[in-house]
Amino acid sequence: MRYWAIDAGGSGTSALLDDGTRWRRGSVNPASVGAQIADTELRNLFRAIAEQTRDGQLALG
Repeated sequence: MRYWAIDAGGSGTSALLDDGTRWRRGSVNPASVGAQIADTELRNLFRAIAEQTRDGQLALG
């Protein structure tokens, strides 16, 4: 089983995976950047997490 965490602040979003991988991305807060941009950033972040944790194990946030 894999673990990850996301801190979605107003100006940016950070993600940390259980293997030490860290990302800093654009905001996923729709109040800060608008719904469309926030949705795109969040989708891209989830995609990156899925690719990084793709080892046949379940990833839990």
